[in-house]
Amino acid sequence: LGDWLQTLTGRPTDLLQHTYRPCQLNRNFVSYYDGGNAKHRAQYQIEKCLDLIKQFSQDQFLVFTTSKKWGRDCLAQLQFAGIQSNFHNADKKRPELNVIEQQFRQRKLRVLVSTSTLSAGVNLPARRVIVPHVTYGRNHDVPAYEIHQQEGRAGRLGYDKEGDSYILI
Repeated sequence: LGDWLQTLTGRPTDLLQHTYRPCQLNRNFVSYYDGGNAKHRAQYQIEKCLDLIKQFSQDQFLVFTTSKKWGRDCLAQLQFAGIQSNFHNADKKRPELNVIEQQFRQRKLRVLVSTSTLSAGVNLPARRVIVPHVTYGRNHDVPAYEIHQQEGRAGRLGYDKEGDSYILI
């Protein structure tokens, strides 16, 4: 990573690594799927997300998706269940995204479904994060660093003592 950054900037770059995290992160692997086609798998993922969200009814959630279609489908089911939610993705213009982010910060939204647009660089504190996809489509694994970035949104200093991530497998 340091070498790559150095090639981009043209400046000497040191990579610092450590394991300290001010809020404990509890990583949970959740089994959700026992066969069937892709449509069934997507529905099982959404149902498992809904189960987790309903189980922790006082907490805010970020749900990261690798598919805009899945994100829209998940949002529709969340809203049908009466859960204040929205979908953060690159199809929306910056002013609309700013409003969505502010609503989440003000706890006017309980669940924010998002593509990777929120996984790095935006500090939106959520007590819990759900990572329903570990692949892009059927054949490409989501890189571990991307999943770690998504998980890192759970349990933020100044808001929580700990955070929980749920990776659906």
